[in-house]
Amino acid sequence: MKSKLIPLLIVALSIPLLAQQLPNWGVVTQGKVIYREDFSSPNALDKWTNPSGKGSIKDGVLYVEHMGGSIKFLLPESVRGKNVAIQADVAIDRAVEVSRWISLLARQKPDKSRNFTHIPLRQNLGTEITDGVIDANGKFTWQIYVTSKVSDKKKATDFRTCRLELRDHLAKLFVDGKLICSAFVSPDGVREGLCGILIDRLAARVDNIVVEELSGLSQAEIDHFKVLEVSLPFVVAHRGFSAAYPENTLEAVQAAIDIGADAVEIDARISKDGVVYCFHDDTLDRTTDGTGRARDKTMAELKALDAGSFKDKKFKGAKIPTFEEVLLLCKGEVPVLIDLKEGNAANTICDIVLKHDAIGDVILSCGGGKVASTYRERLPGCTMIKISGEISPTINQAEYYKSMKKTGFDAIFCMFQKPLVFDILEARKHGLSLYVWTINDSYNMIQAWKLGADAIITDRPDLAIKTLNSIREKIWNW
Repeated sequence: MKSKLIPLLIVALSIPLLAQQLPNWGVVTQGKVIYREDFSSPNALDKWTNPSGKGSIKDGVLYVEHMGGSIKFLLPESVRGKNVAIQADVAIDRAVEVSRWISLLARQKPDKSRNFTHIPLRQNLGTEITDGVIDANGKFTWQIYVTSKVSDKKKATDFRTCRLELRDHLAKLFVDGKLICSAFVSPDGVREGLCGILIDRLAARVDNIVVEELSGLSQAEIDHFKVLEVSLPFVVAHRGFSAAYPENTLEAVQAAIDIGADAVEIDARISKDGVVYCFHDDTLDRTTDGTGRARDKTMAELKALDAGSFKDKKFKGAKIPTFEEVLLLCKGEVPVLIDLKEGNAANTICDIVLKHDAIGDVILSCGGGKVASTYRERLPGCTMIKISGEISPTINQAEYYKSMKKTGFDAIFCMFQKPLVFDILEARKHGLSLYVWTINDSYNMIQAWKLGADAIITDRPDLAIKTLNSIREKIWNW
């Protein structure tokens, strides 16, 4: 494929969700053994394919030390394949710096260029699933699909059994039999090639290499991935389809439903006479023909305003809707994500949700405190999102997420930025999803997906749907 999107089409799979859907997801795939090497012979390397460095065998272990760059040891020519697993016991004795690594590699191209898929295990015990890629111009780059951390209690100098499994475009990394991470690899990664070991500026030990021939993905697995697990973010229409329609109106909400948004986000306030309505600003001036503070108006006074002409004359007469009107429009169609602007509206929102038996039709967001307690007590089972905005780089994120989960939050609602300060992996460990706002261009929609966002809040749900569908098509139509 020649599409410019190809370098971006990488997806880290949601392991907990997939494990629920596929019982054997976290289990090592058994295959036919096609090669073993335990280094019992001092001449074991003689039959390997053009080693680019030197190693020594002592007491049944391969010792390799190379501090000045990368060296590669490829197994015999007969040990190749598209669907393979390579496994070995590896240990790191010392390194130039903690980011240096040893990796198992497979699908090394037969022409001995640098293309391959591998799993570097670093001295700091970080790891990832990665491709070494040569583009059309001959430039070598790394394509990192997903990163993770080995959280065992061993030292870097202890042996670990690392295993790279490649079945078609699905890669899995196991350490000591535990699934650490998994990812779809790019179309260029689905190729036959050699297996081997890659060492980058460190001294390491290797033992007990086993290579297995695996089966490809079954049709049932392919169908499952296509339908359920391309890990595309949830598209949330920000204030409805607000790029093309007047925000927070029934017209914008209906348009978002019509184009296929996964959810609609609205802002909620409470009128002078106690009616919850949908409106963003504290004052009326920007989006209506009224003036002054919205909270000082009754619902009848708010309904008398024109909330559409600010967008375009064709929307003249559009009204500020009540929350109940929006909920009834969306009920059974899409969830309503409620961005509560005035905390004293929380109980009234709960009353309306319970009145219409709509607990499954709303997503609640708030900053915490009394509002969170009200929501959790009165609407148990609703998804509740913590509005976090930015986060201090000095905060203990593990404790922060632990506290959020204890309070009853299910997700983080944060501003999208690069680099993302939020530690997504740490959040996931605590069972929290990530919602990011507000992204209105294709490039950053893809970036948010690559970073692992579970939902994208956007004024352009049409563009988000088109962009994410193009990703789905390119992944599944190689």
